[in-house]
Amino acid sequence: MFASSVRYGQFRNACRSVGMRPKKLQTDCEHRWNSTYMMLKDVLHYRNAIQRCLADMACRYSVTNSDWEYAELLCNFLQPFYEATNYFSGVDYATSNSVLRFLFVIGKVFSAHRNIPSLKVIIATMEEKFVKYWGETPYLFAIACILDPRLNFKGMETTLSDIEECFGTSSYTIRCHKEQSSLISQKLKSLFAEYVTAMEADGQVNTVSNTSATLTSTHPPLQGNSWDASSSSSVEDIFWESRSKGA
Repeated sequence: MFASSVRYGQFRNACRSVGMRPKKLQTDCEHRWNSTYMMLKDVLHYRNAIQRCLADMACRYSVTNSDWEYAELLCNFLQPFYEATNYFSGVDYATSNSVLRFLFVIGKVFSAHRNIPSLKVIIATMEEKFVKYWGETPYLFAIACILDPRLNFKGMETTLSDIEECFGTSSYTIRCHKEQSSLISQKLKSLFAEYVTAMEADGQVNTVSNTSATLTSTHPPLQGNSWDASSSSSVEDIFWESRSKGA
């Protein structure tokens, strides 16, 4: 459609005829997977214009309703990966406390689409690589999750349990240290003790408070989301709702 100025002109006319502002749509790039998501997002938004353009061009190829449905399915499937990539590419805010949250979101996406015939093979390949890198979640991210006042220790436990559950029907197993929560607690206490020792040596601390109450607190995690871009996501809503109930 954008291979020549004539075809692009026809597309511009089609856009105007359906009341849309003309735009050159994102094209797919073999070596940039996120370009596939951006292309599908553009195409779905300009669906009416594309259909009008194809009709005006008397094109021998047509886009069926099932084609549009598959494009929408694939776009929704790729969206969380695109959002996660953008979020963790940021440099002006902390990200380590959000790793478990995004692992949960991605796990939910896998779980929801795992048995869809058209995505079954794709997801199996993705899950294999996902578990290869995240089958053993580093303690650092669990500790960062605990230090997030919206989650705390209970929120961390609930999140790890839910991530594990997302792979309950998968061919691959992910171990999120659910059974090692006490070890995570010990590591955090050990880290805290190191800072206390260092600060006492400098005369900055007179008394040392016990962190056990914080780590074993039964108070519900604070509910909220500082990332506005994902607040409309149903999976994100499920995450924060379940964190609140999990306590």
